[in-house]
Amino acid sequence: MHNDVVRPSVWVPELVPNQADYQRWDAKQSNGIDADDGGTWSPKTPIILGGAGGALTTAGSSITGGVSTKQGGRLIFQTSGSVGFPLLSPSRVRTLEIPIIGANVHTDILLGTGSQLEDDYVTPVLGPALYGVRLQNTVNQLSIDFPERFAHQGARFATVGLTFALNTRPQALPSSFMQVQISGTSNASVAQAFIPAGASPGFGGFALWTAGHTYAAGAFVIPTATNSNGLYFRATIGGHSNVVEPTWPSTIGATVVDGGVVWTATGRSGNYPTKGVSLDSYYNNGRPQTIAVDLYGAAIGNFGDGATVYQLRVSNVDSTAVLTGAFVSYDTINTLQFE
Repeated sequence: MHNDVVRPSVWVPELVPNQADYQRWDAKQSNGIDADDGGTWSPKTPIILGGAGGALTTAGSSITGGVSTKQGGRLIFQTSGSVGFPLLSPSRVRTLEIPIIGANVHTDILLGTGSQLEDDYVTPVLGPALYGVRLQNTVNQLSIDFPERFAHQGARFATVGLTFALNTRPQALPSSFMQVQISGTSNASVAQAFIPAGASPGFGGFALWTAGHTYAAGAFVIPTATNSNGLYFRATIGGHSNVVEPTWPSTIGATVVDGGVVWTATGRSGNYPTKGVSLDSYYNNGRPQTIAVDLYGAAIGNFGDGATVYQLRVSNVDSTAVLTGAFVSYDTINTLQFE
């Protein structure tokens, strides 16, 4: 964290380090072993993370800066005895990216067969442009286990999603587009999908909009396949839906009147948008794309809530697509606990 420069003079091209340079490097590395140039295992003063980042002065003190990690990085603050965990105020949001090559990808739960068959269905793609996996042999469903280090104690799932790309432009659009949802497997090996409270059963936990239906306030729907824009909607005012499907807004937070119902676009549904999609937009010039579901405060992201494994489940996987990774965001992080 400190001591990134040890030579007092200006470095010049073709300079040959001398004995004094090496002695300074050796001394600085020894003194900096505790990140504070103190020469002991106990810092003489509080360690400041990133200058404008977090600052801890005593056990249980508040973190005043942000916490952000990528690619599985973790930040752990050790406590002992009866001292509580450091507090975060206001609460934080954290996003982690999970390379699919580093996760456990399997189809055996959905196939009802042994894991020894995974190599028949899951093919690694190791470059040159994309790194991930591709499905083959008519299998179109898989699960991506989140490594335990990607769970955040005491936080709530906000968003989970999948990243993918297509190496070549397909000849035709898939008959069914990809969908994602998150589920957990309990200590009793019972799978449970995490869905917003009040959502109806179904993939992703959202029922299709229905004409002439009475919806209570708080109900959730997604547009029909023809009109899907990748979002889901919550009834902020209950009532009787129209006989004609409304024109759904494509901006989160926007509303639309549907007969006696007022729908508010609440978040991404985990369904690939189909409205107006073309071969060129689906191919996207081979650039990465994402499918995500916003969980509306539905799930707790720790391993103490009865779930031992969290999975991103994907259906209707396009065999021409390379699945490159998953990502998960947490919100309402109020404390930094053990992970």
